[in-house]
Amino acid sequence: MDDLVQTVGLQSIIEANGLAGQGADFEELYSSLSATGARDDILYAMESVVHTYFAQLELPENPTLYDHMVLCLRHKDLIATFNWDPLLPQAMGRVAKRFGEDILPQTLYLHGNVEIGYCGNHERPTMGFLGNNCGKCGAPLSRSDLLFPVAEKNYTEDPFISGSWEHLKKYLSHAFIFTVFGYRAPKTDIDAVRLITDAWGPGTSRELEEIEMVDIRPGHELYANWESMICREHYRTMNDFYQSLAAQHPRRSCEDFWEAIMQCNPQNDRPIPRSASWSELESWVTPLLEQERREASRET
Repeated sequence: MDDLVQTVGLQSIIEANGLAGQGADFEELYSSLSATGARDDILYAMESVVHTYFAQLELPENPTLYDHMVLCLRHKDLIATFNWDPLLPQAMGRVAKRFGEDILPQTLYLHGNVEIGYCGNHERPTMGFLGNNCGKCGAPLSRSDLLFPVAEKNYTEDPFISGSWEHLKKYLSHAFIFTVFGYRAPKTDIDAVRLITDAWGPGTSRELEEIEMVDIRPGHELYANWESMICREHYRTMNDFYQSLAAQHPRRSCEDFWEAIMQCNPQNDRPIPRSASWSELESWVTPLLEQERREASRET
């Protein structure tokens, strides 16, 4: 957010409306304008520029961290993101084409996303890529709003965002491993942090659950952000996603962690090959997928 104004090209709007110097970054400027309630035309212009910028972003052809994150998780797992950019949806789409939709984790877009639309004709809105139709009723998917930084976000007004938060709260209430990746819990997200901490519950209510914090900031700062949720020493901090349980024990992170702490049977790290090509990733992940599918067929 510190350099979003320059990155997406908002300077002309700011200068044309005499707003230079009114905010140190986009969050501060947008929040102050929103609080006045008198500059809707400026806010709309800003929103359009931001949406256009992020909608143009594309992943390179080679596998990226986004693809690795998707491959490291299973359908029982969940990625909930605050990012507006289309990079996670793009990774989900191309991993599905190569390996099958059944291997994908679930995804939620807590502040909206430029690539994702929804259908509000159902109690829980359906979700999909913009330009497609609803899989349930066939109606065209509507563009999800982007939830911009204001002091008090309304997470119940938009049905797509509201449904995403309800789903996240259900997941967090019984999650075993909770990984916070690059989310700094800014002061403009007080409501979001409260919803997350309430859904997980206080650390004293947990027994074995693990919290991971992946960020470039010092560990003590990360701990301070989520201290109320942490059960005793059941947390770890790191500055690289590839040090996380998901990346070190792909598609088996919860099972391997359970073996280590409950069965006194630590499992060897078997990290995702981060420099592998798509064909090499296919060779690596196929045995894991075959095992999962065999287990799923026995259960049914």
